[in-house]
Amino acid sequence: MSDIYNQLVTAINRGDKKTERQLVAAYFVSDYYTLSNKEDGKIGGIDYFYADKKDDFTAYAQNEYYKKNQSYVSLPEVVRYDILSNTSSYKALSGLEDYSYYDVEVQITFKENNPILNATQYITTVTLIEKDQKFSVIAMESDNG
Repeated sequence: MSDIYNQLVTAINRGDKKTERQLVAAYFVSDYYTLSNKEDGKIGGIDYFYADKKDDFTAYAQNEYYKKNQSYVSLPEVVRYDILSNTSSYKALSGLEDYSYYDVEVQITFKENNPILNATQYITTVTLIEKDQKFSVIAMESDNG
């Protein structure tokens, strides 16, 4: 995670928007799906979620992925990510249609089988808004069927 963060800081400093949005998506997904380093009640990646939607996302996470983690001895850990695509998005938040949106498809690999997802690899699409000179996550969708 620190490697992704350091690359993100470099991309921001260089003004490399494409790399920046890829790394925001990668950091968010990697932190969200890694449970091995979380204290009770902490939702991974939440700092990168769009501020006005954080409460909704937190409620969703606590009732879905994070609800199921209590009973596992070996908690999932993301060890690798691959960016599969990075394109403009058709999605937009109501009232914020004039901003730029992007869909970044990320494949993550777990250290061992993730018992919650029953997978060692997982693909998800992260939708980002570019607002106030930064990228924030507004949605995440599974691409695994």
